[in-house]
Amino acid sequence: MPMNKIYFLFYFLSFTLQSCIVPQFAEPQPAGVKHKNCFPSKLWGRYNVTLLNMSAQPDNQSSIIIDSTHLSLYEARKIKVSLSDVKADSNTMLIDGYIYIKEKSETKVNPYKLINDTIYYTDSNTVELSLSGNCIFKEWKGHYFLNRKREKYWDVLLMDQQPDNNYTIQALILSEKIENESQLFSDPSEIPIDSFYYKKAPPEAQKPDTKNRKQFYLEDLEKITSCKKEGTEYIIKPSKSQLMKLIRKKFFKEVWRIEKVK
Repeated sequence: MPMNKIYFLFYFLSFTLQSCIVPQFAEPQPAGVKHKNCFPSKLWGRYNVTLLNMSAQPDNQSSIIIDSTHLSLYEARKIKVSLSDVKADSNTMLIDGYIYIKEKSETKVNPYKLINDTIYYTDSNTVELSLSGNCIFKEWKGHYFLNRKREKYWDVLLMDQQPDNNYTIQALILSEKIENESQLFSDPSEIPIDSFYYKKAPPEAQKPDTKNRKQFYLEDLEKITSCKKEGTEYIIKPSKSQLMKLIRKKFFKEVWRIEKVK
């Protein structure tokens, strides 16, 4: 059964940005900048979160809470699935009004409603991050950087304040080229130009505006900083000047917009 799953923060990047490349960093960013022991007090508070990827559901409820040394991300997602799919899935059971979903490391239990052979339930989860040796926060040239170690290398999120005093959270995301765009779209004209899922421009857009372009590929990244591949992962180690160039050229894409709750 194709169950919807919830992925947060760095895990979100790995699993919901399909057909994209999200490089890891060899060291926390920016290199050579001392990390902060706490989040700035101006960031403390509760935020409503808008997910900006194409797979986000409009009825999700997401929020972030930041205090001096902790960041908590909560999401509740409304899910519907056919009763026949539930019965066909050996990892899912319905018992006394609850749906039990067995995952790799846990079994999730949620109350459900059955309406016209469709199961409705709300799946929720919380991820807690504390500043530590594996979760590092830095501030540099007006930008905030949240670094989280994933096994050997680092995932990096960029956090910028907007003119309305809210924030965007961004990640370095590359489009992945494929030879035949019909693998994703039945009609090449349907390919969105300004999309994480961008593959190849339709005929009317073969000459993109390179000055203000919004899509980048691995070859574009390698013009700025070297990149090595380990298994299925791409690893980069930019200098501070290279990192700033990546930021200015918009290699970092918005994945969340967060608005402080007053």
